[in-house]
Formats: sequence, structure tokens, C-alpha cells
Amino acid sequence: RSMIVRQLEQSLGVIPGKPTRVGERWPVEIEHVSPLAGRLSSDLTATLSGLKRSSNLATIEISGTLTLTQQDEPGLAGLLGIVLESGVMKGRIGFDEERGLIVGSTVDLETSWSIAKNLTGSDAPMTQTIRQSSILTLDP
Repeated sequence: RSMIVRQLEQSLGVIPGKPTRVGERWPVEIEHVSPLAGRLSSDLTATLSGLKRSSNLATIEISGTLTLTQQDEPGLAGLLGIVLESGVMKGRIGFDEERGLIVGSTVDLETSWSIAKNLTGSDAPMTQTIRQSSILTLDP
């Protein structure tokens, strides 16, 4: 199976698949592949933060970190001197319980990378922060 298929299957862990109470938490682990950094894993916690019975809408909050998982086999980034210093992920997912599908999500990812001084042409390494946002909405 491809890494993309495994990633999609793992991301479905954000939906608990069992009756859940507001405030209940569960772990979600997703492995990612970056062409530069190699294998990354996200260690997330999902929390059922709200449930509207009138609309059957469950709101799930996710938060956690992104880390390198293959320190011994660095990707191209590791060989070049680019290192993931930190990664933080936060988001919110709307799940329609009656229809059994995700109706919307917003996820923000912020990563901080250290870039070796030999790549920057200076006397010190450089740090770069990248902020990414993804918004998913279901068309009626």
C-alpha cells in the first residue's frame, strides 16, 4: 500500500468510531512523508468538544505535535543540514453523526526549521517558520 493510503486511513482515527461523551479525548497518530525531511509523525489528541443534537453535528478539536521519526536515516533535508525544530498542529472538525461524514474542517500547522550555515552563506544557522492552513467544506 502507498504511504498516501496509509496516511488517509490513519487520519480517519480522528473519528472515534464509538459512542463518545463531550470532553472525552483519544490519541490520533499520523505518519507523513516529506520529500526533504523524510518520515514525520504527528502525535495528536482529539477531543469531542461539542455536540448539537438538533443538527447531529459533533465538533472535534485536534491538537498536537509533528516530529521527525527517522533520525538514523535522514532525508535529503538532514543531509543538507535542514532540521525540523518544532511542529504544532491545531484544528477543528465538524462531523455529521446522522450521515456519518465530515462536513468541514480547519487545520493549522506551524513548523520551525533550522537551516545550516553552509546553506545560508552566513556565519550562523537560520531558522524558518512555515505556517500552513487547510480548510475543507462539504458542498451540499
